[in-house]
Amino acid sequence: MIRRILPCLLVAIAGAEYHARSPQSNPPQQTFTTGVELVRLDVSVLDKDRRPVRGLTARDFTVLDDGNPQPIVAFSEVDIPDAEPAAAEWMQQVGSDIATNQLDLRRIIVIVMDDGTTSVDDGAVNAAKQIARGVIGRLGPNDLAAVVFTLEGKSQNFTSDRRRLIAAADSFAPKAIAAPGKWTAAESSRGPSVFAGPPLACLMPGGGPNCLTRTLNTVATALEDTPVGRKTIVLISSGLPYNFSISSLEASSDLNDLQRTFRSLQAANVNVYPFDPRGLTSEGILSDRLDSLRIFADHTGGRATLATNTPWEQVPQVFAENSSYYLLGIRPPESGRPGSFRRVNVKVARAGADVRVRAGYFAPGRETRAKTRESAPPTVLDKAFGAALPSGTLPLEAGATPFAAPGNQAIVVVTAAVRRPVTESVAIETLEVRTAAFDAGSLKERTSERQTAE
Repeated sequence: MIRRILPCLLVAIAGAEYHARSPQSNPPQQTFTTGVELVRLDVSVLDKDRRPVRGLTARDFTVLDDGNPQPIVAFSEVDIPDAEPAAAEWMQQVGSDIATNQLDLRRIIVIVMDDGTTSVDDGAVNAAKQIARGVIGRLGPNDLAAVVFTLEGKSQNFTSDRRRLIAAADSFAPKAIAAPGKWTAAESSRGPSVFAGPPLACLMPGGGPNCLTRTLNTVATALEDTPVGRKTIVLISSGLPYNFSISSLEASSDLNDLQRTFRSLQAANVNVYPFDPRGLTSEGILSDRLDSLRIFADHTGGRATLATNTPWEQVPQVFAENSSYYLLGIRPPESGRPGSFRRVNVKVARAGADVRVRAGYFAPGRETRAKTRESAPPTVLDKAFGAALPSGTLPLEAGATPFAAPGNQAIVVVTAAVRRPVTESVAIETLEVRTAAFDAGSLKERTSERQTAE
């Protein structure tokens, strides 16, 4: 029996041993091994009306690596169906009773709400929450989403429960002070004598990593070990006033900070879609702040929504670009200088097509390749419990059903189902199963159970 203070259950099933009583006849599946062995490119192809172009093949694409054509060694078309409308409005906010680790046909979205550098402005606050609610409202039944903040706020880890995501997004409260005529068109209620800008805890550009880039690095690191699923960051931020002029002493620190951030985002293959919640301000459409948001989008294959008073109206376009796309795999050249940035250009044999793809990747060196080949990989169960997202190597579904028991106790029945394709042959797998219960607040493991099953 488990006390009611342990509502968080995690189930991991691993193929600890595999005994095939007769050979499997499953057809080979296309796999994308991330890291140094294969560079994965998520490519969105849009027509002149910004609608996804479907039905392309590998022969329709040309990939240039630093200007040199590279063969496409892996290719797949992904088409995620739109979520079916719920029969009742309340059903849209109810999470599924069954959890699954099948990530191939789902979106993985992190909503980053930049409360550290976004100015205190009622219009920006309302717009930011409306953008986040628009993203949450369009999540499909298999999608996973998280809400994180750059400074403070009620963050929510990955879940399909819309109620928890909305509660986290509604806690958004910007901490920066607006400077009229420079940062925003709105007047600051604290008066002109108050220092304008982010709080000191967020750090200004030029003084090392700021709270925005620190958060993006953390999110990218958490997503790097997830090889499947479309990974997207919806960045709700007013941007950072980077100054890269020759006379700026801060330029070197800013450039190094951005390079580290882009390296993390590109290693995780994450698309960034920035939204400026301030709307159209006195800055117009050209400013250092808006340029910083454009940089994040252009380097990761996303799209920036700027200088519009209704930014939430562009949320459906984000889902359109992340619902129908192509996976292309190329092998990095052995001659690449370790750590060097290799620019990628993808062309498609369709007139007028708009191709959205990340700007490139950082080349691994021989030492990195050898270390990757020689290092002993962690066990499957260790990876399952230590990763930010579940592994999809063994497709399964799990459910936890609580029952009340005398003495302020609860009995939780955990069920798990492994899904394998039905074939003419019969095979028996020996699986190691581990079920653990964690405290919902501290995430401290309270109890666990290991079993072996066929």
